[in-house]
Amino acid sequence: MSSTTCALLVCFVSLILATVLYGLLKKAEGVPLITTKEIAHSSLTELKTWGTYLITLQLAAIGGMGYLLDKTPSPNTDTKGITIADISKLNPTVTELRITFIPQAPSQNTAPIPDDTQQIVPHVFVGGLAMLFFAASITVATFLLGAIPSLIMRISETPSDSNDLFHKTLFSHSSRPYVGPLTGLQYVYFLFGALAFVIFMYIRVSGKL
Repeated sequence: MSSTTCALLVCFVSLILATVLYGLLKKAEGVPLITTKEIAHSSLTELKTWGTYLITLQLAAIGGMGYLLDKTPSPNTDTKGITIADISKLNPTVTELRITFIPQAPSQNTAPIPDDTQQIVPHVFVGGLAMLFFAASITVATFLLGAIPSLIMRISETPSDSNDLFHKTLFSHSSRPYVGPLTGLQYVYFLFGALAFVIFMYIRVSGKL
């Protein structure tokens, strides 16, 4: 297993633990606002719309990074080979290419080729980190979208502070987590993922692999 994969696995496990602990321990802060039924329904509509857009955007970003990572050559791999067609452009009489390898004694001053498995590849690590943050944001947004029916059922007909969605739990049978902290968490993960995505694109475009 390469060093890059190990580092991403550590980040993945840490992200899961941080999300679970935050969801279980974090309480909704502030004083609940007295909210009418109409405003509560409008808030749920906005939550659903933004969550859907956020998931779509991040899935597209993950797909794009996956494609770019698959097409990125290894730093130690030369992909510019010489073919017969290339030589024929210089000399049209060349129709066959023969290469003779002459063995040479290894030089004592030759530096060993670095092993990619023993070092962290920057663009792969940053790209994988962006995918992890986007995936975490998508997971949190999915839980919020899945809790909308339960939230609608618990909206009071009369104006009440119990209609403040950010102070409600996701489901009626659970005491954690609250909607407010999870809403903020999905934004934080999205912002970190977007930052890692920008860094990944800079490394990819500038060629600093």
